Amino acid sequence: MLLLTVLAVVETILFFIGVNTNPAVMVLIPLGLIILWWLINNPAVALMILSLTAIIKGYLLNYFPVFEIVDITVVVTLIIWLGLIKMLMEGNWKLPSEQKTMVCLFLIFGVILGISYIYTSSPEYGLRKMQRFNMFAVTMFITPLIIIKSPEDSKRLLDYFKFFLAFLIGIMLIRFVYFLTWGNFPIVLAYWNRISIPGANPIQVSRYLAIGAAMMIALLIRNKPSQSLHYFIMLFVLLLSIILSGSRGPLVSIIIGSIIYALLYESKHSNRIFGYGILAIGSITALLLLLPENLTQRFFDVSQSAVIMTQQGVENVNTITT
Repeated sequence: MLLLTVLAVVETILFFIGVNTNPAVMVLIPLGLIILWWLINNPAVALMILSLTAIIKGYLLNYFPVFEIVDITVVVTLIIWLGLIKMLMEGNWKLPSEQKTMVCLFLIFGVILGISYIYTSSPEYGLRKMQRFNMFAVTMFITPLIIIKSPEDSKRLLDYFKFFLAFLIGIMLIRFVYFLTWGNFPIVLAYWNRISIPGANPIQVSRYLAIGAAMMIALLIRNKPSQSLHYFIMLFVLLLSIILSGSRGPLVSIIIGSIIYALLYESKHSNRIFGYGILAIGSITALLLLLPENLTQRFFDVSQSAVIMTQQGVENVNTITT
């Protein structure tokens, strides 16, 4: 009876809010509360959203002005911690001794970093930077250790990442097809034409894609060639998307990082490393040569600086790492 009374009161309040504002509010508020509760109970999904905030924030700011007031990164971080606190109250914070040592060392590093702001030239700015790092870095570091308790949990988190990665790739390819069909760029960033997610910095997008590419490379090396065709197709699409973004730094980091990883941890698969390495480099070369010149020009002008507009004014910069 009490629950029905509370429900009736809530529905009445929502009705009056909808009448005085917009009827859609009567649906959006309950839907938002349901999504909020679901994210609190699934901090792994919220963690993936947090990893995407650098990409989606630009889009939200462009199309939803309310996010100029509400910082989506802070909101998602708070949701994650609500979920972690709920897990703590349920007794689900169980860290092995090795992980506890890692957490302690990381927290000590955060404390040392916090103290360092005292001797910065701008203590106020240093304090803000320290607070942001400790809030977001600690969240990103601790959350996986708490929510991953078994191989199934790890696989579930990986599936979430693959889903968001596929979503990004889909948008990139759609915009690429748009460019090929109409001959116009969906996004123009500074002085270079670069395909990206609407409102997002292409560098941030390509960094996220580079993580997926590194994952595909590891799976290629560890699996037999007969089981690796779909991994190579996924890697090819990821490399295509990175090149479309016009970001050289992430592409170079994939090549160098993969070589170091293979030599350190996968030396027993030297034949596969050599074969896949030639195949990957050949694919990158083919893409750079076959794609339209105005999409690949940045990768060939590696020594060229450019005049761009920044927050500090017009500057001449070298863009080799972007």
